[in-house]
Amino acid sequence: MRLNVYGKKMISKGVEPNVVSYNNMILGHCRKGDMDVANSLFLETIEKGLKPNVITYSVLMDGYFKKGDIERGFDVFEQMVGVNIVPTVFTFNTVVNGLCKLGCTFEAKEMLKNFVERGFIPIFLTYNSIIDGFVKEGAINSALSVYRGMCESGISPNVVTYTSLINGFCKSNNIDLALKMLNEMKSKGLELDVMAYCALIDGFYKRLDMESARELFSELREVGLSPNTVVYNSMIGSFRNLDNMEAALDLHKKILNEGISCDLQMYTTLIDGLLKDGKLPLASDLYSEMLSKGIVPDIITYTVLINGLCNKGQLENAR
Repeated sequence: MRLNVYGKKMISKGVEPNVVSYNNMILGHCRKGDMDVANSLFLETIEKGLKPNVITYSVLMDGYFKKGDIERGFDVFEQMVGVNIVPTVFTFNTVVNGLCKLGCTFEAKEMLKNFVERGFIPIFLTYNSIIDGFVKEGAINSALSVYRGMCESGISPNVVTYTSLINGFCKSNNIDLALKMLNEMKSKGLELDVMAYCALIDGFYKRLDMESARELFSELREVGLSPNTVVYNSMIGSFRNLDNMEAALDLHKKILNEGISCDLQMYTTLIDGLLKDGKLPLASDLYSEMLSKGIVPDIITYTVLINGLCNKGQLENAR
């Protein structure tokens, strides 16, 4: 018998676990990621002649999806449909999430359509999963279409919805629409998200609109948010692209003084810029600083170092 402590206590007191008891035990193991035990309990439910219900199937499916085992998750869904159990909102949301994680966002959108046709009312999480999936696939127009459908259904977009869209617009170099989304967030009184600002600031820097980037950076602080490594990496990358390594180094110093962690990308960008400027001693100092912080160079860092040293005739050091 595969029961957990709770189940064994019930047996010791002469109480036989029922479907509700098994559902609770399966849920507990799914939350811990113990999917082998959760599945064993599911099979035991059937062996005992108990009938798993929509909660049993949905919880097990959700556990597999969260564990990254999408195939097993869909197997459970097929089993559920095969025994004529009607899915709930939670079930559909779980399936939509699973499809989006697989990169099957168009299929997820079709599932949403099927969901609505069955008379279910999707929740904002369902829409957010599909919008984020389309953004990750670079299908920003499809993401916008789902967003419009969400609004037409009377479901209010939240911070996650707007941040996904802002990120998508910035990646597709449509900064004006991204800015419009940020302003819409403000007008609705939503709590502003640092990642939305990060995406926009990064977008402005990438198109070398330094003034707009600086204005947003100031606004970010004014609304009580703190810049993160993503913002600073974008700023340092832009300064390097503009051959303004003095500004990049000043910012690096400021970041350290504020106690913010510098990551591998930041050090690699700084080293690259300094080597291109012919400032080998400064690049060497930064490389040593990076190592002293326990940051391990990757293939990009080594390529930057080798190219920089070779271009300056430092073949021995490159070796």
